Amino acid sequence: MKLTLEYITNYIDNKILENEEIIKIKFYELVVKEKLSKTQVTDFLKYSVIRLKNIGYKIYDQGEIYTYNGNEYKVETDLFYVAIKEKMVITIK
Repeated sequence: MKLTLEYITNYIDNKILENEEIIKIKFYELVVKEKLSKTQVTDFLKYSVIRLKNIGYKIYDQGEIYTYNGNEYKVETDLFYVAIKEKMVITIK
């Protein structure tokens, strides 16, 4: 399979449709189900992180702690990263 920016965009868009607040990119999904090579995984991670940051997500890598719905979690080794939608706070004075 050829990895393209369109593929990455579609993959991330589908993840957002599943759950807009939190996105988990799993080793199993990319390596086993999608059969991406090591180079393709590296490229996928690089460009998907850029896309998610550009649309307001904070990225947490393996081993990092993140808070979701008031609970703390650690990004386990079966995940490449977790992306949490950052909430915009508007203050009116």
